[in-house]
Amino acid sequence: MNYTKTYLQLLRESIDRAPEFGITRPCMINTDKVRDDDFDKANYLIQCEWPKITNSIPGYLGNRCVALASIVFALLVSHGFKADIVIGTVHHRGERVFPCTVETLLKEVRSPGGVDDAVAMHAWVTLGGDTIIDGGMLSRLVRTGEAPERFDRQYFWTRAGLLSQKSDMQYHPLVVGSQFIALINEIDPWIQVEAYRAMLSGKMPQKVA
Repeated sequence: MNYTKTYLQLLRESIDRAPEFGITRPCMINTDKVRDDDFDKANYLIQCEWPKITNSIPGYLGNRCVALASIVFALLVSHGFKADIVIGTVHHRGERVFPCTVETLLKEVRSPGGVDDAVAMHAWVTLGGDTIIDGGMLSRLVRTGEAPERFDRQYFWTRAGLLSQKSDMQYHPLVVGSQFIALINEIDPWIQVEAYRAMLSGKMPQKVA
């Protein structure tokens, strides 16, 4: 069975679920198919900026998905792309990689700051539809011996159905919205969007990560 249909249904439910979390910022994406050309352009931008992004986050990236998703989201939005952040879990070869559920994410929003938050949930960026941009998963797979060392500190961009077919990896969205990051007492990704825009206009020539 093609996983694309399942992923899109989960994404739709995750968009509709956002108000339950106190997310008031309008969702920036939908479940419509994203054109390959637009996805390629987004990837090219990230590829150009990835060395700067990773230089700002030293060490292991497998537990830095929230920071990475925030930066990639801000980069894309500041350059005119429609994008948003997805919070959820991943199943790989039949195993649930991150133990989060809708209930545990709601609990985290209501009482943020648990010591296990970094490993209990996963965050990735989407342009909408079945697109996935993930900056932390490859480092995690390298550490567990499931990917070659050369993929450490690299990101991947793919489509949910293709990823499921090629790697037996299924992404499960639970809630969509960059504001979720702010609600768990992390830096609001929208602040990073404004910082990128300021740099692009020449008003703030500093790094934003």
